[in-house]
Amino acid sequence: RGDGAGQAFITKAWFEMEFEFSSAAKQLEAEQAKRKEEAAQRLRKQREQRALQQREREERERLQLERKLAAEQAAESERLEVEAKLELNRGTYFSQRYKVEVSCKAIEKGISRHKDKISLPRSAEHVLSPARRNGALCFEVAAGSKRTHSMLLDFSAAEGKVELPPHVAGCLSEPGQAAPDHVTVSYSLLQEGVFARLQPISSDFQKNVIDLEASLLQTLKGHATLTEGEILDVECEGVCYQVRVLELRPSPQVKVIETDLEVEIAPSVEYEDRIAEEELARRRAQEAAARLAAERAQREREEREAAEARLLQEAKEKAIQRDAALDRLLSVACELLAPRSAAVEPQDAPHLIEQFLEDDVLSGTGAAEYPSQSCELILEVAATGQRLHRVFDETADCSVLHTFVRASVLLHELKRLSRQDAGGMNDANEKAMSLICEGFQLVMGFGLASKKIQNGACSLRSEGVGRREKILVKPLS
Repeated sequence: RGDGAGQAFITKAWFEMEFEFSSAAKQLEAEQAKRKEEAAQRLRKQREQRALQQREREERERLQLERKLAAEQAAESERLEVEAKLELNRGTYFSQRYKVEVSCKAIEKGISRHKDKISLPRSAEHVLSPARRNGALCFEVAAGSKRTHSMLLDFSAAEGKVELPPHVAGCLSEPGQAAPDHVTVSYSLLQEGVFARLQPISSDFQKNVIDLEASLLQTLKGHATLTEGEILDVECEGVCYQVRVLELRPSPQVKVIETDLEVEIAPSVEYEDRIAEEELARRRAQEAAARLAAERAQREREEREAAEARLLQEAKEKAIQRDAALDRLLSVACELLAPRSAAVEPQDAPHLIEQFLEDDVLSGTGAAEYPSQSCELILEVAATGQRLHRVFDETADCSVLHTFVRASVLLHELKRLSRQDAGGMNDANEKAMSLICEGFQLVMGFGLASKKIQNGACSLRSEGVGRREKILVKPLS
């Protein structure tokens, strides 16, 4: 027993040590997995950071390259522009940005063409000296998208400034606004003008200005240059009229000194606006008329389609009514002809009933001539307007007379309903149907002496039917 207890103790101790080793191994594996995950996360973050830095570096390089290319393109464009202007201006290039100062110096000096004479600073004289061989110095004055042209007055402006007359400053700003703060002045070799097309703003210009030639000549004497789109002020009898320069030849900007200028006056802006408004109103009226016509046509088409649909529906309803009435009449015909025909087809019913009506048994007479004991009856069917004439034996049952009336009215309605052009049911047809299907009464005589002939086995003689009698057929209702 002692050996057994020792062996059990050793086994238990061994299992405890195995469990501890297993737990320690699992803990070590978990710690190793955690360290691997952390290392992998650090590696991913480093890779993402390097990728981000790479993208930022590429973006900076791309922007730098774009700026460099843009600068090169701008420099190349400027170089080409300079070369073009050098060629156009016969070897002279001048373009400077100046601060604007509005001045009336030309008016004060008594210069006749004072409206577009500008003063530049003394520093510009040296650059422009070679251009004097081309004649009078002319310039393009630009502020944003607005441009006009002028001629040099002198080089007396302060450095960094250009003195503009009010007319030039007004051409570079919107109506009612102040002159721009800065402008770009560029030397421009202008051609002599040969043609100008002018357009008055107001329609009163042609009405009130009597001597157009003198007024325009006086106005043009105040200008040394003209630019397409420029507004000129024409004064006449104390009234100032504005005139726009529409077209110039040989170029959109010309000088007008020492040249013969042909001037053409176009219709005024107000007139053209009025014509445009009238044309717009006419076009709108045409569009409205066309729209109304289209709407009317659409409405008429819809009404026509609705009417056709309504007629079609009515035709269907009439056909249904006719078929229903025909079915009812065929049912009555089957009942009436039951002793003779097992089944009655719609196309055979009228012929069979005609034979039924011609049967001598129905009339109660068998001789070729009327027997002495016979009565000639005239029956008026109020529901259908029929007038029936038949000779009956006085000894015949009254039921024979009722059967004759029923068959005659039935034949009349079957023929009407079998026609292709038969319409729907009207009041008279409804009364006839009621007479056939629901019954009728035979009235002999009128007023207080009228007598109803009952349907039964009693004879015509016993009912008091005379030799020649008129009988009215009325529905029971």
